[in-house]
Amino acid sequence: MPVEYLLYTICIFLFIINVMYYKSTKNPWRNGLIAGASGVICFFPVQMLLQYLGFSLAINYFTLALSVLLGIPGVILMGIYTVFF
Repeated sequence: MPVEYLLYTICIFLFIINVMYYKSTKNPWRNGLIAGASGVICFFPVQMLLQYLGFSLAINYFTLALSVLLGIPGVILMGIYTVFF
């Protein structure tokens, strides 16, 4: 089994956990928007740090969507994927 399938499975698992968590809060839409915005805000410093270290994390629709949907854990997962694969 390729490692990419494992990472896709982790992304789906994180998305399900995020949805379950934000549904249980008092203001799910507001908390979801805050988490998505924090993922995008965290994405750019991580991308610059990885560029400084010699790794390339592309800025495209897929990476931005992943950072919005998964928040900070998604950005960390993309950083790990970029460094190790």
